[in-house]
Amino acid sequence: MNTKAIMMAVFLLVGLVGINSLGRFYLEPLVPGHEFNAYFVVRNPSSVDFENVNVRMYMPDLDVLLRSQQFDLNEGQHDVARISWIVPANIRSGNYIARVSAGNDHYSDVEYIYVTVY
Repeated sequence: MNTKAIMMAVFLLVGLVGINSLGRFYLEPLVPGHEFNAYFVVRNPSSVDFENVNVRMYMPDLDVLLRSQQFDLNEGQHDVARISWIVPANIRSGNYIARVSAGNDHYSDVEYIYVTVY
């Protein structure tokens, strides 16, 4: 079996079995007119290196997609991804659902969280 076929089999297995890559996270308060920062621990518990990983945070009610810088995660490694955003001054206060995903073009782990605009 060639290397490309092995990698595709591993990605297929990861997609079917699921690997929980998203770890703990810290969200600063979302305050209109101020900078918002979110920090996510991303881990690679697999035996495969992942390249070009990033974290995305999509808030559909606000039509906002935020993403971290790309980074690589070697097998067994973890890293912290940061997302920042200047919260618009006219945003309405309330609770919003956010879809947080960590991954690359071949693999993604998704979780849903609530964020609060004060």
